[in-house]
Amino acid sequence: MRAYKSAFDTFRMYAVAEFPNYGFGQAVTAQEHQDIYERAIARDVKGCLAAIERHVTLYKNGNRTKVPLPGKSSDTL
Repeated sequence: MRAYKSAFDTFRMYAVAEFPNYGFGQAVTAQEHQDIYERAIARDVKGCLAAIERHVTLYKNGNRTKVPLPGKSSDTL
C-alpha cells in the first residue's frame, strides 16, 4: 500500500501541476474510478487492468471533456 500511495501521490502531483483545473472530480473521472473499484472488489484482474488502462489512456489523451485543452497536445503528456 505504501508503494501504491507513493506512486499515486507522485502521479497526482504531476497531473495537477500540469492541468490544475482540468478533469479532476468530474463525473467521467468518478465513473472511471468506480469501474476500477468494482472490478478490484470483484477480484476481476483482467477487467480491473482494462479499467485502469482505459482510465490512464483517457487521461493521457486529454479526453476529460469535449473541449480540448488550450495549448496542450497529447504529444506533451
